[in-house]
Amino acid sequence: MKNGQFLKNFFKLFVLSLVFFGCLGNSEKKIHPSLQKLSKFEPIDFFLDISAESEVKDLLASLNDSSIKAKIRSKKTDSLYTQIFGVKELEVDDFGNIYLTKDQLNSILVYNSMGEFIYKIGRGGSGPGEFLEIRTFEFNSDFSTLYVLDRNEIEIFKMSKKNKFEPDKTLIHNLSMSHDLCTLNDRLFVQGFKYVATDSNSLKKGVFSHVKTTKSVHEIDINTQEINNSFGQLYTSYSGAPPLDAMLSSTFLSCNEDTDTIVTALKHFAYFFGYGSSGELKWTSKIENFKYPAIEELDIKSPTVGIRFGSGGGEIFNFLLPIQEYRNGFSIVQFGTQLTNQSLKEFIKNKDASETETDIKPNTVLINTSNGELMYDNSFKGRYMSASQNFFAIIGDDETDFNSFSLPEVVIYEAR
Repeated sequence: MKNGQFLKNFFKLFVLSLVFFGCLGNSEKKIHPSLQKLSKFEPIDFFLDISAESEVKDLLASLNDSSIKAKIRSKKTDSLYTQIFGVKELEVDDFGNIYLTKDQLNSILVYNSMGEFIYKIGRGGSGPGEFLEIRTFEFNSDFSTLYVLDRNEIEIFKMSKKNKFEPDKTLIHNLSMSHDLCTLNDRLFVQGFKYVATDSNSLKKGVFSHVKTTKSVHEIDINTQEINNSFGQLYTSYSGAPPLDAMLSSTFLSCNEDTDTIVTALKHFAYFFGYGSSGELKWTSKIENFKYPAIEELDIKSPTVGIRFGSGGGEIFNFLLPIQEYRNGFSIVQFGTQLTNQSLKEFIKNKDASETETDIKPNTVLINTSNGELMYDNSFKGRYMSASQNFFAIIGDDETDFNSFSLPEVVIYEAR
């Protein structure tokens, strides 16, 4: 049997067993993260201790009331289609126009700087300019090209003479678990994984010795659709099962043209890596005292290995949000706090209302993309979404307030 057909059959069986057995308890299990497995990412160039009050700074203080260009909130009388809520991704261009996609919406909605709906980009479907499941989207540096990551492909749109984005090209990426992309000097970098046969010199042992997971970031040639280069860090499972390796190594990425750096973060672990455009590692950083959820790997010596994400003990734990580009060589990553029902009751019991509201909103970390230095910012508690040459966009407090049922507010700041 050819390797390609074998891998297809193998992973059909594996996914079925993962779904079934991943829901079962098992005495033969291991817990992630493992300090031993994390140690492979050392040496660390910069640490940020988020428990130390001395680390908190007002680095984004310029995003204040005096620099606000507009506050946009949909009216409840607007159509459900154009109302701004459940935002998955939001970008602002150099003219203050807003582009966003929402939960369960296979289009990108476009609004002017006053919040008035203008038009939509794409629709549901599998043809040119259509989407099955939008994962994210990104513009090139002059906002003339739009790249939209769909479940199995990348749809490319070009700005037309009518000042609207029109379908131009479709790239088939053939990646599993792909959810992020970025552009660097018109070069396209996409996150995702492939499962390939191990070579004859492989030291891998066990049930999955014949197959492995590729690196997590790939430069895709826009013309040939070929992968030019792959790089990135893998956090490996105990079993060596490639889909588990991919799940545990799920990666956010952001491209910063000021420093010619691709910044990545392991989604489940607060480790950050800076790469040159050729994939060479430039620096490694880490957030200290980040509260990790326990991730259980079950039945690790069997083909029916499974995985279960969750805190396990009703604890409070942190989670990362996607990395966003800022300006002057900086990127921004925010992290939130996940509370189970049990931990939420305990959390509120031990804090007054104002402290509770502050602590559960997103926390902001600036990344110096030239060297990996991390800086903790405490100047605002909204969700930072996007930056262009002239504007910044955040989603205001209501969207991140667990007690709020009002439509969220998008705040556009002028860059100064």
